[in-house]
Amino acid sequence: MTFGKAFKAIASELKWDRHHKRVAYLYEQYPEQYDKPFIGCTDDQIEKIKTVQQVEVLPRLYNEFLLEMGVWCGDLFLGLDVTYPFLSSYLKDGLNQTLVTQGQPLLNKSDFVFWSQQSHTYAYFPTSKGDDPPVYVYGELPLNPSQDEPFLEGPILYKQHVSEFLTGFIAERSNKGTQQQFLMKYATPYRK
Repeated sequence: MTFGKAFKAIASELKWDRHHKRVAYLYEQYPEQYDKPFIGCTDDQIEKIKTVQQVEVLPRLYNEFLLEMGVWCGDLFLGLDVTYPFLSSYLKDGLNQTLVTQGQPLLNKSDFVFWSQQSHTYAYFPTSKGDDPPVYVYGELPLNPSQDEPFLEGPILYKQHVSEFLTGFIAERSNKGTQQQFLMKYATPYRK
């Protein structure tokens, strides 16, 4: 089983009940947003994403994620910009604009922005660093309350692998051990 198919399966298994304390309010306020299925990107949509973000290739692991849930991720990543409409539009330009505003260098051409939280925090990976690349984060707000200004020196290494970033929900909804077992079985083969 590929990473993408395994990811979709565990996401289905760990889907929050609409009455769970973490999402009950959101389900009540925006029911049309949270009962959507997992919908993957077509090959043409993935090509458009690559064209818009000006990258030649995507890491195999991330490409498989897009094929399974790149258009809609069910109840994963609620309130975050991680799907096709965002990937194929403003994410890379948005981060580059933020970097310029903050006096930081622009992203490299091979960098791919795959995640944004309300256009103030972004995550990206270098497409040139293998099939499960490291994730860097840059934002205008601290990552946690103990940090005053964490991004003065530019983007920071956040996770050693994009698979660790994407599967964070497993640790949250089950436990860290389940996440580690999943990564060992389904992500490690992409790191060779």
